[in-house]
Amino acid sequence: MHESDSVPATGPAELLRLAGTFPWLPRLEVGAGWVALLWDMAEDLEDLLGRSALVGRRVRLPEIRARHGRLRITGGGLAGYGLEYEAALRSILGRAEERAAHTCERCGRQGTTALHNGHWRTLCTWHHAAMAERARRPGP
Repeated sequence: MHESDSVPATGPAELLRLAGTFPWLPRLEVGAGWVALLWDMAEDLEDLLGRSALVGRRVRLPEIRARHGRLRITGGGLAGYGLEYEAALRSILGRAEERAAHTCERCGRQGTTALHNGHWRTLCTWHHAAMAERARRPGP
């Protein structure tokens, strides 16, 4: 069981807690709904490689952000590790990206990806409805 199983993903404070707990993560450009899956990813990376390798930047993760309604994690290069570590690293990153594809980026509930005002978003039913309602309102 990961610690994120007990971490509610409800707002920006959780993103700050994630960044504080795992200072080796790059700047996070994602919604608070993805905190739990990123927490799991960070724990799995520390289990695989050790915190010192991550803090020492022997693993490159230059970008973690939402793009077109999906989680995008770039980099992942390993310095001085064998191919089995590279495969395990790719698996961990891929698992986080796949989970995000079905998780509301705002609240962490089950979500789907749809276009809102020209932007792709992965949201739960409630947040999709809220975005659609905002789009229907006349502007100021």
